[in-house]
Amino acid sequence: MKYLLLTLLILGISIALGIFLTNLLFKNKKRSIKIILNILFSFMFILGATFGYLLPYQKEETIVYDYCVSDNDLAYVDNDDYYAFINKATDKALIFYSGAKVSEYAYSPLMNKIAKANIDVYVLKLPFHMAIFNSAGAKRIIENNNYQEIYLGGHSLGGVVASSIKNNKIVGLILLASYPNKKIENISLLSIYGSNDGVLNIEEYDKNKLNWPKDSQEYVIEGGNHSGFAYYGFQKGDNEANISNDAQIDISAKEIINFIHK
Repeated sequence: MKYLLLTLLILGISIALGIFLTNLLFKNKKRSIKIILNILFSFMFILGATFGYLLPYQKEETIVYDYCVSDNDLAYVDNDDYYAFINKATDKALIFYSGAKVSEYAYSPLMNKIAKANIDVYVLKLPFHMAIFNSAGAKRIIENNNYQEIYLGGHSLGGVVASSIKNNKIVGLILLASYPNKKIENISLLSIYGSNDGVLNIEEYDKNKLNWPKDSQEYVIEGGNHSGFAYYGFQKGDNEANISNDAQIDISAKEIINFIHK
């Protein structure tokens, strides 16, 4: 909802600025010319406002690259579509969508820990770091591989996008500080959030529990917050955590591994 309101706000302000600038600079022009100029100016303001909003994002902390490596058990893969931790042999995979305007690499500590439990993990790369611009990314991974069980996951807006994807091989949905805005059926669901989360709209979260499938689990991390699932610094609007990022990541990894290997 907030992204819809933001879009409407950008459109409204851009059109108002376009009209103002046209009337200021070309008040003596014909009406038809003024209309064309107004459209052009409005379009310019829309583009400027959109890119001004989309380009800044919360970057990963340097510690995350300690986890972006191969070892005896895992192969680290990094390409234009995703980065991944691949096991020598497994029939289970987690495909993950990061939160809005957050670096995908910020989640590598959590994803590396999950992968070490014999689960292949793919973290999708997102245009402008927004999951809504790559909702089809998970489907391409599913189609190009032969996993028996696929789990989709996401943080915040990434979880909302993950919950909208349908495929017969998807058996579970993992939501970090997120909720589905449509009815989920025939798969299992794990929801995790921190008790100190200042970004998650808890009223919307509770309301959308009506969309959960019958096979659902919820875990509240005491002292955890919205930012603590990854390493990208403190997110605006969040509350301070009472536990460390490492502790929140460890708890999350344990719950996710147990959910997938249940």
